[in-house]
Amino acid sequence: MSRPPETARFADPADPASGARVAAGLARHWRRTRWLTAALLVLWLGATFGIGFFARDLERIHFFGWPLSYYMGAQGSLLIFLLIIGIYALEMRRFDREATSDAAARNDTGAPR
Repeated sequence: MSRPPETARFADPADPASGARVAAGLARHWRRTRWLTAALLVLWLGATFGIGFFARDLERIHFFGWPLSYYMGAQGSLLIFLLIIGIYALEMRRFDREATSDAAARNDTGAPR
């Protein structure tokens, strides 16, 4: 048995254009999701490989009495990874809420907000 498309949850069968509006909203949601994911992957890449690549240059900078390269390898990179996860979770929650409320507003059939 096949699943109905995602647009079926919020599309109004009496209004053929509502499916297109919902599809446009979903496309916007996924465009924003891909942009966020790409930006956070670039941050992850910089935190992972950038610190190791520039470790000798970062040894001259001290943070709490330790060379910055050591600190970033021991603790700083982990804090950056937690920050990336936190940003992703908060932004995706916001994106999902906006997409759901936009779809429900487009189709006033009592869809969940």
